[in-house]
Amino acid sequence: MKPKITIPLVLFTLFLLMCGEVYLNYEYRLKDLNSYQNSIADHVSDNFESFFNTLSMFRLTPYASSLAKEAGIKGFALIDLRGDVISSFGTLNSKANYRYSNIYKFVSLKGNYISLLHEKDDLPLITIASKTGNGKHMAIAEFSPIRLNKLKNSDVFLVDGTGLGVSLTGTPVWKDFSALIAHKILHPFVEDGMIVNVKKMNFDGYSIILEKPFSPLLLSILKVQLIYLFVLFAFFLISYGLFYRVYGKNINPLVKFAEFLKELDTFKRYEVVENENNPAIDKYNALVDEVEKRSREYSDLVEDLSETNSELTNISHLLVEFSILFNDVKAKRKDLESALKIAFRRMLDFSRSINGVGMKYRDLMIHLGTVNEFNFDRVFDSTMSIELKTDSEKVKFVVNFDKLTVNDRLREMVKMLLYYITSFISMYELSEKSSLSRRYDPLTGLLTRQEFEELAIREIARAKRENDFVSLIMMDVKDMKEFNDKYGHFNGDVLLKFIAKAITTSSRITDIACRYGEDEFLLCLTGMRKPDAEIKWKTITSKIMTFKYDVRIKYAIASYPSDGENLESLLVQLDKAIKDYRSSNS
Repeated sequence: MKPKITIPLVLFTLFLLMCGEVYLNYEYRLKDLNSYQNSIADHVSDNFESFFNTLSMFRLTPYASSLAKEAGIKGFALIDLRGDVISSFGTLNSKANYRYSNIYKFVSLKGNYISLLHEKDDLPLITIASKTGNGKHMAIAEFSPIRLNKLKNSDVFLVDGTGLGVSLTGTPVWKDFSALIAHKILHPFVEDGMIVNVKKMNFDGYSIILEKPFSPLLLSILKVQLIYLFVLFAFFLISYGLFYRVYGKNINPLVKFAEFLKELDTFKRYEVVENENNPAIDKYNALVDEVEKRSREYSDLVEDLSETNSELTNISHLLVEFSILFNDVKAKRKDLESALKIAFRRMLDFSRSINGVGMKYRDLMIHLGTVNEFNFDRVFDSTMSIELKTDSEKVKFVVNFDKLTVNDRLREMVKMLLYYITSFISMYELSEKSSLSRRYDPLTGLLTRQEFEELAIREIARAKRENDFVSLIMMDVKDMKEFNDKYGHFNGDVLLKFIAKAITTSSRITDIACRYGEDEFLLCLTGMRKPDAEIKWKTITSKIMTFKYDVRIKYAIASYPSDGENLESLLVQLDKAIKDYRSSNS
């Protein structure tokens, strides 16, 4: 291959590599958005389920209205099987008869009813209805959809079957999605500069639609790729600079002259006759020797450039392999250690001049070929040792070369590969931090509510299979607002951390603890009956009472299977017990 096509080939390869990286990262971000949207859909579904459970438990008692208010219901009506209203409050009409309404028909046939979105006094409302536990009444309620924290550059909409949607983030905003719902588009797409994704729910055609501006997402992806661009183009510019300096400035003019002289058959060395002294002939012969020398240099240069071009092509392929390999780590199809071992093995295959490769990162040490653990402390003439900085750690690389065949060009190529690996490890650390922040509460270090519920459901399922017990302890700081007002929010945060520490130091490794709400905690005790859970609570509260300020804790205990057959029913029991709590044992 001629040297002149090396530059466009490398540029084209780099362009394809970066396009692939951007696309793969875009797909990775979409998976993150989809996962987050699924968690929102599950959360909203749980909200609907809890309302239905609340309605099914209503009885004809004087406390029904207060219980409905505590559940967040804006309006409530209890009707008999003839459709007449027995009692009501809030937004529902006490004089209406529901005998011929859709509510009555659906509840009679299906046991429950959920309406489309509607509006009252600029407030989005949903009407639901269910038969009560005694089977003799129907409970009807109106409530507002749950509000989510404002998402950066994103909006989440709850959309009914007609396509009417209301924002769950920030101020309620109505939006028409009828065209989108009609076409049944269930995959992410870009429209009017926004990424739109639809997630269907199991409640009469309701959906969760997430909208996120496309430009900030693309810019954030490109920002992550800047380090790749910098490393790759820096290597290319260095290689091109060396190539131009050696070939372009020094060799090329002489090569052209040598080719011209080769075409002249008469331009040969003149054989000097003995004792003949002719200065012109000596100069001529000296010129012929120089031509031959330059011709040999030209041949060596062409061979060297051909080898360089081959190495550049191979390293471009290697970078593409690295990109695919590391994206498998992002998608959790491979662990980091396995991916790095494969990458180092490919580096050994890349050149016969590389005899060994090693890396030390955190508690991880990898060494292949001639590199061993002693090479990280001792450096030899043929060894390259380099320490690079990731996002939050340091990583040390050691590469052993063959003394006779290594050259500066190969050393620079290896450095570029190590920079690429380091940049990926930085991205891995950022992804790791993001994953931890989704699983653990940043203030207390306990599990988040969503993570806890997934693990607790799994434990209850295990208990069913093995005929075992599971107990839940719910803790709520009494009068937390007054505590913050009296001692300050800083001391309030210290208190929450102190309670979390008291829980973790009193728990077994198999127990599961989470921060359930602002000032609520939940502990799942596997294989433990309710009397044993009471003893565990006394251990925890004795530690909490050593806090420097006076603290009062409300608590409730529920056990499987005596208090409920699933997590949802146990949580309903705990919530009711906490609300009915009147005095603390602490």
